[in-house]
Amino acid sequence: MNRERWWPCEFRGRSPELRLIEHELRRVADGTGSAMVVTGGAGIGKTRLLAEAQAVADRLGIRAGGVTAEPNDSAVEMSTLLSALFDGHEPLLSRDELPSAPPQPDQRFWLLRDLEAILEKAALHSPLAVCVDDAQWVDAGTAAALRELPLRLRDIPIAWIIAARPAPESSPIARTLDYLEGRDLCKVTLEPLPAEAVTDISTDILGAEPGHNIRALADKADGNPFLLVETLLGLHEEERVEITGGLADVRETRLPRRVSHKMRERIALLSPSAREAVIVAASLGRRFSFTDLAQLLDCPTSDLLAPVGELLDADLFVERDTKLAFWHDITRDAVRRSVPASARSALDRQAAGVLLERGALPVEVAHQLAGSAEPGDEVAISTLLQAARTVVATDAASAADFGRRALDLAPRQHPLRGEIVSVTAVALHAAGNSTEAVEFTDVALRDTLPVEQEAQVRLGIANMFAISADVRVATIRKALNLPGISPPMRAAHLASLAYNLLVTGRLKEARLAAPEARAALAVTGDPRASLILNVTEAGIAYAEERFAESFELFTNTAREGLAAGENSTLIRMLQMYCGEMHSHFDREDEAFTIAREGVTAAQRDRQGFTYEMYEVWQARLCLRFGRISEAAAILEGRFELEDGTRAVAALDGAGLCAMARAAMHMGDTRQLRRAAEIAKVMLEHGTPANQRHAAWMLALTSVGDSDMAAARHWLTHLDGPPVLPRFPQDVTDEMMLAGIAVATGDTTLAELALGNTRNRVLINPPSQAIEATRAYVHGLLADDQDDLRAAMDGFEQCRRPLERAMATEALGSSRLTADHETGTALLGQALTRYTDLGAAWDARRVRSRLRDLGIHRRLVVREPATHGWAAMTAAEASVARLVAEGLTNREVAEQLFLSPHTVNSHLRHVFTKLGIKSRVGLARLQQDAGASAAGRGGAGQS
Repeated sequence: MNRERWWPCEFRGRSPELRLIEHELRRVADGTGSAMVVTGGAGIGKTRLLAEAQAVADRLGIRAGGVTAEPNDSAVEMSTLLSALFDGHEPLLSRDELPSAPPQPDQRFWLLRDLEAILEKAALHSPLAVCVDDAQWVDAGTAAALRELPLRLRDIPIAWIIAARPAPESSPIARTLDYLEGRDLCKVTLEPLPAEAVTDISTDILGAEPGHNIRALADKADGNPFLLVETLLGLHEEERVEITGGLADVRETRLPRRVSHKMRERIALLSPSAREAVIVAASLGRRFSFTDLAQLLDCPTSDLLAPVGELLDADLFVERDTKLAFWHDITRDAVRRSVPASARSALDRQAAGVLLERGALPVEVAHQLAGSAEPGDEVAISTLLQAARTVVATDAASAADFGRRALDLAPRQHPLRGEIVSVTAVALHAAGNSTEAVEFTDVALRDTLPVEQEAQVRLGIANMFAISADVRVATIRKALNLPGISPPMRAAHLASLAYNLLVTGRLKEARLAAPEARAALAVTGDPRASLILNVTEAGIAYAEERFAESFELFTNTAREGLAAGENSTLIRMLQMYCGEMHSHFDREDEAFTIAREGVTAAQRDRQGFTYEMYEVWQARLCLRFGRISEAAAILEGRFELEDGTRAVAALDGAGLCAMARAAMHMGDTRQLRRAAEIAKVMLEHGTPANQRHAAWMLALTSVGDSDMAAARHWLTHLDGPPVLPRFPQDVTDEMMLAGIAVATGDTTLAELALGNTRNRVLINPPSQAIEATRAYVHGLLADDQDDLRAAMDGFEQCRRPLERAMATEALGSSRLTADHETGTALLGQALTRYTDLGAAWDARRVRSRLRDLGIHRRLVVREPATHGWAAMTAAEASVARLVAEGLTNREVAEQLFLSPHTVNSHLRHVFTKLGIKSRVGLARLQQDAGASAAGRGGAGQS
């Protein structure tokens, strides 16, 4: 009995699971997004449930597209997701909408953003469902997309339905599903079928209700649908079923041969040609073409008609679209296990050759070659190397595996061995396993490459910003200890050493390393290394807070780099630091102009690293100039570092501190908790610079919890230099530091705050922000009202409204004893300013203080709205208006000079404040508001 004939029209035994999925799909039909995962072992019914889900989606007017991942997909970047979206009988999207793929290593970054925009636009026209079956085999890019896109598009009517077997915790899809599960994922776990469902399926297939013996045989399937159907089909196949009195039964409870016999015995019952075909086909994969099978068997395709027909009749093969496939993975696995391991490897190697001959990419056969090739196999060695080079930027772990396997296959004097070692060393570092990477690099490079080439590979590792700067410093020092490296190579490493010491926060060591590098470069004149050293010297000046000198050095270096044709990523970084100096010298407009231009240029040139760098800096600028909610929206969901697997750059550390401080002022306890979790990971895994960032974050989160003792603890428990000033920094940090010092009576912290601010004033040209910070710190510590008023005025002039409110609050508190009325009036002004800024935590503190002072008449300003249109910030209101008009996130972003990520953050806040769940609800509210306004206008005219 063919599988297509027994598949029952009714869906049996999974009604609760299907109802749950249908509920989610109805939400999607109503205009909101949903992410669902279906889990269970092989043969438990995931594929059938997805088919039913797609049928439900079709009834609800949701366009569904799906794909079944293949084992070889894991090596091809984004292959599974792109197939789900662009392939099939009725593709969800047109490939014409997708820009040509940009060059590595930013391909995934921009491809995800392109897909986000295309999906959003398509789903706003008609709700979509994206179904991925057998997701345990998806590639790393698809796993990343399934992690990011459902959250980015959570407010767009798209259903993401992912079916997967249990996967190892280290696999990309396992990490994705764990991540989604903590963020409103709908999880459906398939358990064994209930007894009633077993009876119903038996009745469907047998044509009558099962009798006692058939029930006993069915029970042996343990509720697994695949094994149950195999049992029932086997009984039909052997013509043992008898229907009497409306009951279908068998005379004896012996399992049918197709279930009781091992696959080897089942295969033995086939004709010789069918037996050979099914064994060979198992090495081609789950799905394969008739032509590939004929080529591997080295026979005309016409000779396969009879054996393939026999295998279709035996339910070993099925036809899917234009290809043949095994009925189930269980079937294919059983066929493979029926063949000795040595024969299986030989067939796999032969199959890989066939696939390569017909044009398969190296990454598509890499896993197969890795498991089947013998030492000295030239095709396997070169193919695995090509595959490693292809995926090193997007799936470093797989690249490392391919490289190591190629190294195992390559003889000791093989001409490609050096390149294999180089690629593998880089891949291991990029994969984040520093200990393993260092061990491999130290042994393999020394055994394989000449000294100069080893130094070159180590220089490449030293330039990998995605790995810890401490690891980069260590690899540079090993290169410098190599005997006989050339002067240009030594100079390049010395310049890189000074730079990496700086970004780790080892300022003293960087300062000592720079002169030696400069002397070496005077001899070699390497322009690239000279540029790196110029950046380092400018950075040292910045870290020492000599801002005017640093500004000049950064400006000159950028000019020299442009003249030399240096890559724009480095130039953009230099320009960003120039913008930093503009902000320190009260030039807000110039700083924001550089930030906007940087984001726009990075987007135009498709530079992912630069784009994210400028976005994080833009958030820091927003916070610096009082746009707290905008800063929080940009940074929301930006950093995912809780597991400690990702290296944190200095700019990331500064962005995380901004995220923590914005959360503190806004009273966002959830984000404060998250910031504390990230900070603790940074404290354990970070460089000295990031440990200081982490300590500052933990101090801020403690202040947000009103635990000043804990804040003091985090600021004083690190060895080495004090937490402030940070790198990169904010010149007003010491205001928070002084507040902690006063609250805890810590004179050491007080002296640090005062000393930093005084030194900053002395070594820099006049700056309102720098001088006002010094005045505030001294005024707070010495209870000097003149200084506090000067701070108020200074912050007003340099447009730092949050700091202006802090100074007003401090002055008000100081004046209370001598002039109660003036003091309370100043506190009332501070309350108004905090409320206007959205600094809810500060506003609550001042409001409570005023209550304690007996000020009850509306407490100077009314309580801020927390729900409805009145609760929205200006940015949220602008986003809400444009979205209600039907614009996509990308279109809104272009109009408001924001990123789609920031628009998405604002939109989630809009939905929360309005108590809605979708854009449909927003459009209705906007229409109702317009109708109400029109009605009021008409009533006024009458």
